[in-house]
Amino acid sequence: MHSQLLTVRRKFDTATQHQKELVDDTITRVTLAHLTKRYDEGFNMLSELFIKIKKFSIPFSVSIPLDWKQCEILCYIFMGVTELRRNSWLKLNRVLVQTENSQARQQTKRYKKQIILGELHQYCNDILLMIDQHLLYWWSKLQGQEIRTFYLRIKGDLLFYLAESSRYDMKTEYMLSSLSMYNEAIERSTFDLPAYNSTLLSVYYNKAMLFIILTQEYQVARDLLCEALTKAKEQYAVEIQTVPPLDLNQQEMWPVFQRIETLLKSIDHVCHGGSCN
Repeated sequence: MHSQLLTVRRKFDTATQHQKELVDDTITRVTLAHLTKRYDEGFNMLSELFIKIKKFSIPFSVSIPLDWKQCEILCYIFMGVTELRRNSWLKLNRVLVQTENSQARQQTKRYKKQIILGELHQYCNDILLMIDQHLLYWWSKLQGQEIRTFYLRIKGDLLFYLAESSRYDMKTEYMLSSLSMYNEAIERSTFDLPAYNSTLLSVYYNKAMLFIILTQEYQVARDLLCEALTKAKEQYAVEIQTVPPLDLNQQEMWPVFQRIETLLKSIDHVCHGGSCN
């Protein structure tokens, strides 16, 4: 019996080491894909990794052990493949509205827009599936709440893209799901994290963008952004958006503060123009 246990243990250790080497090698290649902006290639590498991970018969195989920097690389790849198609879809929408080409050209553009839209939805749904099947256990069991907030924000962003590019009931369903992810990220961070951070502020920013783009509720968006800025400033007792930060956490928040301040100015401009809800 003891001999059998030792054999099982050795197999387990071997499989665990093999999995770790596989993950490290793949993340290294995915990092190079990110640095060269070959996002589709990086995404395909991750897809192959998750398929291979399924073949491991050990409990740990339900999760992918990554550090914070590796998590960021996954985020860059996930958002790279989706934002590229989202931007193309938005551009084609503007072109179709603003130009009066021949019917044949307009038809070609509409066809291209549908192809891009299909790719956007496919990537978003594939990434959401990867998150739920391969990473969710790891977030909740092996890492802190900031990592969880980070990935909840990604889910919220992907659902936001799906809502933006959908119609009728599906648009509403995706929008509510996106808000649910953002709200969960904010709620968990508020109770479980000791300090405001760039990830949490990004959640507030993206949630405000959802209200601006999907529902045109500018005042709701403004209130969200003001709430985030006020709480962060109270915590640090400094004017972070005007005084160069010295603390590392503040340095990471600096770009987000600038984006929030810029968005607030844009909202005020719209409101003063008389179209603010």
